[in-house]
Amino acid sequence: MKKITVVGTGNVAMRTGLELVRLGHKVTCQQEQRDAKALLISRNHNMELTDDKKAAYKNSSIIFLDVEIPILGEDEVDMSEAEKIIDDISEFVRHDFTLVINSEVPVGTNKWVLDQLREKFGDLPIRFDVVSKTDLSHINGKIVIGTHNESSAETIDAIYKTYKHKIIFTTPENAEFHNFDLAYAN
Repeated sequence: MKKITVVGTGNVAMRTGLELVRLGHKVTCQQEQRDAKALLISRNHNMELTDDKKAAYKNSSIIFLDVEIPILGEDEVDMSEAEKIIDDISEFVRHDFTLVINSEVPVGTNKWVLDQLREKFGDLPIRFDVVSKTDLSHINGKIVIGTHNESSAETIDAIYKTYKHKIIFTTPENAEFHNFDLAYAN
């Protein structure tokens, strides 16, 4: 079984962690602040909760990124939370991994994250990929996975093989479009 880490903020990250536990995975949630509600949930659901970044990323082959990306204005977003996590990943991860963006993000975020990681890892012999995930299960019973990498598609398919909803594989840009469009539709 692959180690899964969910990193992010608040209820969104906790919901993702619980979803993955329900699918039969052991999950570590890394959060800066551990509140009482999160601790109670983690104790009752076979989920580790930590604020220790090094421990959270150690041997984690799949990392779910769950952060808010606020819209600041037309054509402008605040990527500061994502940037902090990318910095943490580049500091603490020294093994191959798949990063799953599980947030409402503008089209192009997957490529931006991939470029940031490539720049930060430089010549280190670490293989990684960035996948975009859009959960439409509450609308039409589907989740959309965006990746250009067949191995990453197989990894995500294995994670969600017991998922009751249909999984659709597409490009990262298409998955981001669906997620962002739904999140910010009038």
